[in-house]
Amino acid sequence: MVAPTRITQTGLTRLTEFASFALDILRGGELKFKILFLFSMCLAAFGLKNLFVNLNRLGILDETGVWRSRDGTSITTDFKSIIVIYEIYTLNCYEALPDFHLEAGWTVVDAGASVGLFTAKAARAVGPAGRVISYEPEPVSFEMLCQNVRKNTDWNAEPFSLALGASSGIRRFGMRTTTVGGSLFLDEGRALSVRVVTLDSEATRLRLSKIDYLKVDVEGAEMEVLNGSREMLEDRKIARVVVETHGESLASEAKELLESFGYRVEVVNVFPAFFTGHPFPTLYASLSHL
Repeated sequence: MVAPTRITQTGLTRLTEFASFALDILRGGELKFKILFLFSMCLAAFGLKNLFVNLNRLGILDETGVWRSRDGTSITTDFKSIIVIYEIYTLNCYEALPDFHLEAGWTVVDAGASVGLFTAKAARAVGPAGRVISYEPEPVSFEMLCQNVRKNTDWNAEPFSLALGASSGIRRFGMRTTTVGGSLFLDEGRALSVRVVTLDSEATRLRLSKIDYLKVDVEGAEMEVLNGSREMLEDRKIARVVVETHGESLASEAKELLESFGYRVEVVNVFPAFFTGHPFPTLYASLSHL
């Protein structure tokens, strides 16, 4: 079992964070998103269990619209992804430690990009001298990701309709129906066939001599991505790795692998468990101590 080395405060801090998130949605979301968000909060306030299930039954989760971040970036997204806005823009869950703040000129790989919310943040941060490479195999999310890249012409971002895994080939990809995301290991919901590649092979294809920041959020397929990156990890060509894991056993396994390649790993519980019923330990691995 992995003991988190740092846990974000609860109580008043969480309330303040959620208030900031609500203001972000009400400020930056188009009108229908504001109405849907307020409706959802009313359902939650009345203690309606299985909020996402009920919103899905009402056909709300697949509604798409435009959200603007505080820096003015315009992002097309679906309503189910507003929880990812909270995760990335309110909690800064992929930049919780000082050495992981995105910087100009970095090369960033976004594994599990979805509609591109982290891609947007990374592209703004690394600027024209940097590079963001995004992988999303689910067709609807990938189309929104491409829309976002096309309309934000200042992004130096390259989207690919591929999944990262331990070996190349065609694999089954399961899709959730009530929350955002899918996985190579997900049995629920509908399924589709996707093309899988390794990060090691992609580094050769895209001529990546180094990666400054690898973000992994792949709904249970974390070890697939890391095992497909062994050459890059062993050669210390990936400076920082941030992995959102789904369960403590996966966190332990990923931590052990990264430490075997000389990475210093911290485990952080940034994302609050009250949204999901269980924590998502996030691993921050770096070579900065060497």
